[in-house]
Amino acid sequence: MPVGANKKGRGKGGKGGKKKGASDSLAVDPVKLMKQILAEYESKCSELVSGVCPSVRLAMREAIEQEKLMSKFIVCPRDRSEFTRWADEDLIAMFGPPEMQKTPEKKKPASAGSGRSRSRSQSRKRAQKKGEPASGQVLIDRFVKREPPPAEPRPLARVRPLMEALRAKRYTGISALYVWDMCLDLIELNSISSLIGKGFYALTKVELMDCLLQPDSLKSFGDSTRACRTLTEIVLDFNEFSDDGCKELCRGLIGNKYLKTLSLCYCDLTYLSGKYLGTLLCQSAVVDLFLDGNELEAEGVIYLVDSLAEYAEDEAKRREEEAQRKLQEAAEKALQSASEAKPDSAKSSKSGKKKGGKKGGKKGGKKGGKKGGKKGGKKGRRKKPVERPAIEPVIRKLHLADNGIDQVGRGANFVCLKSVIRLGSIVSCSPILEELDLWGNDIGDVGGRLVFEFLQARKEAKLSSMSLRVGPRMNSETFANIQKLGSGIKKRKRGKRGRKKKK
Repeated sequence: MPVGANKKGRGKGGKGGKKKGASDSLAVDPVKLMKQILAEYESKCSELVSGVCPSVRLAMREAIEQEKLMSKFIVCPRDRSEFTRWADEDLIAMFGPPEMQKTPEKKKPASAGSGRSRSRSQSRKRAQKKGEPASGQVLIDRFVKREPPPAEPRPLARVRPLMEALRAKRYTGISALYVWDMCLDLIELNSISSLIGKGFYALTKVELMDCLLQPDSLKSFGDSTRACRTLTEIVLDFNEFSDDGCKELCRGLIGNKYLKTLSLCYCDLTYLSGKYLGTLLCQSAVVDLFLDGNELEAEGVIYLVDSLAEYAEDEAKRREEEAQRKLQEAAEKALQSASEAKPDSAKSSKSGKKKGGKKGGKKGGKKGGKKGGKKGGKKGRRKKPVERPAIEPVIRKLHLADNGIDQVGRGANFVCLKSVIRLGSIVSCSPILEELDLWGNDIGDVGGRLVFEFLQARKEAKLSSMSLRVGPRMNSETFANIQKLGSGIKKRKRGKRGRKKKK
């Protein structure tokens, strides 16, 4: 056998061939993988007696057609029982005052004559001639024949089959999970918690909106988020788990170093939740908090931001002390340089230049030029940004719209103004604050004036600009001034779903 042929064969079946085979085995076929996940999901649905979610199936089929992997999963079955909205006329007719209610028109009683008997006898005679049963019997037969057989209730869609399908196929490409309008009991929520708690799924956002979450299942859900380093946003809007659920959730989230955003809008929270959330802000990395549509009131806001305001004031004092220290050091250096300078210094410098010129005449030409070029070419070192600790009592975005902060709630006017003052200290002292939303709260003319003064103090302190929104129930000039200093708040991006109204 010739040597060249042997070498050729080694080259084909040698290292090069192995490398190609390894790269082919590592490559993932998106169409094949998505088909496997869809088949596994449907089999899990039949195994767990669950309905297949149409939004999940449709998204998977689209991904198969487009030959790509899915990263965002939206579970929205819309299989709850439909309800009909009453028109205004029907509501008035049923529940309105008696003058406006419509009374059914009474039919005139039939005469004592033989009108009915004649009609009945005629119908019987006709039926007998044609060989058909009587009219009453016809109606009964029709009703019995048209009555459909009792249909078996279709099983509701659940999220557990999807979680088990993803875990069975070891699909780690999921980055966002949206679950809307579903009933998540303890078992269903634990399936999501187990997926998050594994730690190797690249989840960045979990949104469970209007899922009837219960307080007993929220602590385990919060505990599971500590293991996922990529999870930075949790949205639990429209789940009325009240203060007990907020307490359990905060217990689970305390110590989390990765979660940045928490949204609990329309969750039936009261002033007691302000204590739990205030502790959470001090002992976790959460900096964006959305609490629109609850009933925290002024007392709950004080519990929420009291420690944040103290920390912001302490940081402002430290910045002032550091600025004064730098000014003193600069003044001392200027005095030292002025005292060291003498009138004979110019003569001594000239004589030094002459002596130095004789010594370094020829040699200092080229070498000195090179050294000087190197020094001139060096760029000044940029200052590294100050690394902030992972857990710090600060706030970046705080939304408190429609939370009953007014002069009528607990503590009346005094507590309302105190809550505005505590919020104002964060506005005037915290450089991290970007958004503050107080829309739908009646803070009054005095509260509006205080907010305007705090915004002016922030501007004088040369802190970064921020967005602030207040309700218009105050002096028009004060409201206009606040609008000038605090730019408008950008609306949050929501999914395509209906928004619930507050009760």
